[in-house]
Amino acid sequence: MRNHLATDLNLDTLAAWGGLSKFAFVRKYQSLSGHTPMRDLRLMRLDHARTLLLTTALPIKAVAEAAHLGNESQFSKLFHHYQGMRPGELRRSPASGRFQPSEPV
Repeated sequence: MRNHLATDLNLDTLAAWGGLSKFAFVRKYQSLSGHTPMRDLRLMRLDHARTLLLTTALPIKAVAEAAHLGNESQFSKLFHHYQGMRPGELRRSPASGRFQPSEPV
């Protein structure tokens, strides 16, 4: 899955790759990993988006599109849910390497 994040992956495609029905694929995947394939795909896409936010100057809308995480608003809500901050907040944080203190240090 990780090698195909730039494509429009869905459960039908993943099941077809495994040569299984959607139901059988989800059951098998979940028994092996403890998670659903769509949950893991979402987390991989969020990780990819986080990398793009920290390493590129792409607009947030472009990051959302590149990571296949919906529009800017959907992406921002999902990112906040899993990361605890909005995409723009991550870019302004000290961890991003782009942080500029508001007052001289």
